[in-house]
Amino acid sequence: MALISLEDLEGLDDEQLDDDITDNPEPMDEEEGGRLLSHWQAVASAHQVSVPAEMTGPIQEMTRNSTQREPLPFANISCHEKMGEVLFEERVYPAGHWACVTRGEKLYEQSISMAFMKLMRFICKENTAGRFLGMTVPVISNVHMLDDGTSFEKDVETAFYLPAEFQSNPPQSSDSDVTIVYREPIRVFARTFFGTTNEETVSRQIHLLWEILGLRDDLRSDRYIVAAYENPGVPRRRNEIWFIRRDLKKKFSPVWNHFDLLTANKVKCRLCSTELSYINKSTSSMLRNYRARHGNEELADTRVSTPGHNLWKPLDMEVENNSTSNTTVDSIVEVQRYLAETNTPRAQDPLQYWKNNQKTYPHLYQLALKFLCTPSSSVPCERVFSKAGELVSKKRNRLGAKTLQKLLFLNKSV
Repeated sequence: MALISLEDLEGLDDEQLDDDITDNPEPMDEEEGGRLLSHWQAVASAHQVSVPAEMTGPIQEMTRNSTQREPLPFANISCHEKMGEVLFEERVYPAGHWACVTRGEKLYEQSISMAFMKLMRFICKENTAGRFLGMTVPVISNVHMLDDGTSFEKDVETAFYLPAEFQSNPPQSSDSDVTIVYREPIRVFARTFFGTTNEETVSRQIHLLWEILGLRDDLRSDRYIVAAYENPGVPRRRNEIWFIRRDLKKKFSPVWNHFDLLTANKVKCRLCSTELSYINKSTSSMLRNYRARHGNEELADTRVSTPGHNLWKPLDMEVENNSTSNTTVDSIVEVQRYLAETNTPRAQDPLQYWKNNQKTYPHLYQLALKFLCTPSSSVPCERVFSKAGELVSKKRNRLGAKTLQKLLFLNKSV
């Protein structure tokens, strides 16, 4: 069998299509369509999913419209850079209707490939509108983690955002596997990467973004999104990994008063130091472990409360939920702010500068203490001792201490 990846099914690059299509929107003849299908099957041969002959029509339609893609709208909240390179962006994507297909094949690549072939048929004609719907980018895949926190579940949901024309009245699919789902807005941390997407490369990007962000309890660790933007013909095609931010309006369970978050997928009991997996944003296993080991002791919420109505309570809760620290990003911002400052006068004492600005640049202040201060050394003393040995000899053994001191001073200073 030949397998074609999600991006392979999404379209081909312009150079590959020069011999296959023209600017004429008329339908391709049978020979040209067969040649295009053969090309897709050749691309698929490196992957393990068959491309049946019935995909000829959708492939031709997607090829003719490969340059007409509607971008998924979003609002950019923040952009975090390091040395001119974007580390990640925080975005908000709007609510809307998505066409979704879930497949559970042996490999991640097989699941998204089989799902996207169904989406292709829906986009091209197998819909209640009876026509080509248009394409949006990116096409996303929802990846769920197993309990070990390192491998993927078999079921992968692949989806694309319906074009704006059909958001108010979405067409339905004649295939029961294709469902139209309305989703609420989501807030994500997105990081771009290039190349192919499989379980290995996606896992690597997930691990890398966690290293950049550090441990955070406002991001989901059970589900991630892979977004594909470009055709497979592009050697280093663009993809993104999205971390989904939790709903900050939800209160955390009181069970967190007795557990510490070690990694994105592990917690440790504060009383017995037992480590547990924390998957699917569920605290049920933590609660069962606590009660099994420590009885039915009440899991009281230890937050400070004030009697009666508190005008500041909503603000205090918002501050508490957002009080996360990210050393990596804070350090990057600190360096950028320092580099943006004007240079200090050459005659100014650098140690005095860092003493005055130690709270403004706490990380850089520690480096300044390490590298700017003069280390203690015995080398100058040893040099003076050696010179004294040259001055005092058998012929000058009557030199007094004061005279020798003056001679050494003149010898080292003049």
